[in-house]
Parts: sequence; C-alpha cells; structure tokens
Amino acid sequence: TGATINATDLQANYEANANVYGDAVYETSSKGDGTSSSWNGDYSGFPGLISPFFVRAGDYFDTAIAGVFYFFHGWGGSYHFCGFRVVAI
Repeated sequence: TGATINATDLQANYEANANVYGDAVYETSSKGDGTSSSWNGDYSGFPGLISPFFVRAGDYFDTAIAGVFYFFHGWGGSYHFCGFRVVAI
C-alpha cells in the first residue's frame, strides 16, 4: 500500500513547531494543513513524515501557490515549476 499525506498530520506538525520563530512560517500563516492559510491567501502545507522538506517559492500556474508566503511539503526533489528563495535559519 502507498503512504498518503494526511491534512491532520500536517496540522499536528505545524502545531508542534508553533514556538519556532524566525523562518516566517508560523508568523505568516494560521494553519499548516494544506489549505490557503498563509497571508494573502497563499497555500500552506507543513512538512510531514512522507514529505519532510519545505518547498518555499511560488510557482507559475495557480494564484494560491504563486505568492511569497506560499510553502508546502516536498520529498526533496526538484520542482521545475517553482521559483527559488533562500531561507536561512
């Protein structure tokens, strides 16, 4: 069976990291469950066990995932449709 990404798990990870400041995730979003919960209506999906990496750059084909406050969970590969932003923690 294949593993699936669960919005409840993403939100639990978001809440577990709510006291981590400085990376502009918690400061600019109200949820991390894979909905448009970041500032400006941008998408916010917190990393989890299956996809543990942050992808932090807007892509070119959807308004909710094109903004500067957009983040989602990724598996660590390249994303040809995304821009690039450096994040120092």
